[in-house]
Amino acid sequence: MKTLNRDDIKVVQDKKIVVVEVPEWGGQVFVRNLTGKERDALEGRAINGLDANNFQNIRASMVSQATCDEAGNQVFLPEDVEWLGGKSAIALDRVFSQIQKLSGLRKEDIEELKGNSVAAPSSASG
Repeated sequence: MKTLNRDDIKVVQDKKIVVVEVPEWGGQVFVRNLTGKERDALEGRAINGLDANNFQNIRASMVSQATCDEAGNQVFLPEDVEWLGGKSAIALDRVFSQIQKLSGLRKEDIEELKGNSVAAPSSASG
């Protein structure tokens, strides 16, 4: 296997785009993997307030972030998260699950974040 240098990594195109069928919405959408920066920001928002309420609309947030056109351009705006969160939970979870897979975000990671957000206040109050 080739040993990569900085320039090799910088130019590689590692964006993955797949189609997700969403029968609840009557069609399909394109989704892409999250970047490292996007995943860190999403996780940071989830644990920043050390409160389980930070997970409110996490599916809509991730779907908004990673739903794209065929070229990988984001289709939702930040203000779309609120109404998107009001869509079918089954549809959101279908799209969210595919983004999780593409981004290497396991269910255990979400549970760990939830655990850290709940446990952190008790560890600080020793």
